[in-house]
Amino acid sequence: MSEAKTTTHVDSFPHRHSIRLQGYDYSNAGFYFVTLVTQGRLPLLGHIADGEMCLSDLGNQVQETLLQINERYECVSLVEHVVMPNHLHLILHLEKGGNGKQSCPLSTVMRDFKSLTNHSYTQKEGKPYSRLWQRNYYEHIIRNERAYDYICSYIRENPRRWQYDKMNKLCDQHADEIMRNVLTL
Repeated sequence: MSEAKTTTHVDSFPHRHSIRLQGYDYSNAGFYFVTLVTQGRLPLLGHIADGEMCLSDLGNQVQETLLQINERYECVSLVEHVVMPNHLHLILHLEKGGNGKQSCPLSTVMRDFKSLTNHSYTQKEGKPYSRLWQRNYYEHIIRNERAYDYICSYIRENPRRWQYDKMNKLCDQHADEIMRNVLTL
């Protein structure tokens, strides 16, 4: 007689795989390219007009919080960033702490940033259980100057390329080859 398999409540949850580089210490000094996306890719942070980003009130709050990263963390510098309608790109430089201490882990910086901006969002909207950001974030370790220059250019040009951006729900083209190219640098 065969036994029936019992399914627990935990078994019904999706099994998520880490998108982080296995075995890499994300508190290592270096440059990191990070992308955060709004929940449901909703354009909550503003809109693009004539190739320029026009921030909403929430977009301004997100940018203000982003600009405070340098003050919040002794060993973390915001090098480059752009806030887009439904996502943001940034380059963070993690440096060694004083007396050779490890820098603050990237995950801590991103967790705090997401928490602060989500709290502002839920308080303003009166929706205490809403989420501003998707659960995870995309990161890429910038390994050389060529990649750094390419990513900086990508960030600066992002508003002008919005009509081709895969994050743009209105985009009828999937021409954003730049992100694939970054991975090969």
